[in-house]
Amino acid sequence: MSALQQRLKKHISRIGDSFLVGGSTRVGVFSVLSAQQALSYMSQATLDSYSKPVHALLVAFDDSTAAGDTVTWDSLTLTVRSVVRKRLRNETVMKVLVVA
Repeated sequence: MSALQQRLKKHISRIGDSFLVGGSTRVGVFSVLSAQQALSYMSQATLDSYSKPVHALLVAFDDSTAAGDTVTWDSLTLTVRSVVRKRLRNETVMKVLVVA
């Protein structure tokens, strides 16, 4: 684990919310995506088919949540629509889960 991966994982665990995936507890930072932000992850037609709001969930680089998994957070049940790896210098430093 690189220093940047370790630092981001520590920050996410410190400020993130707990959520459940398949019975296991994980930690991530939730935010609501505006329609414009969501379009950077999907087409307009795909966005129109999802329930609103669409959330971005920032998780550590080693989180094993996959597209299609069900996330339970704050009494909401959301489906992971896509997983986007954020990379710096050829290493994944965090993942963005698009959930709706």
